[in-house]
Amino acid sequence: MIGCTQDITVPVENSRALHAAIGHSRYAEIDAGHVAFFEEEDEFVRLVHEFVPAP
Repeated sequence: MIGCTQDITVPVENSRALHAAIGHSRYAEIDAGHVAFFEEEDEFVRLVHEFVPAP
């Protein structure tokens, strides 16, 4: 789960709550809005690659 601290579409509190409700989930936050993959592309890609390494 990646929460975005500046997201007004899905407030970061909702992301934190979802993470808490999903057992064994991992959580990270990015200082971005709803489209973090455009706003903070490098950070987003880094986090995704940590979770799903490239072959």
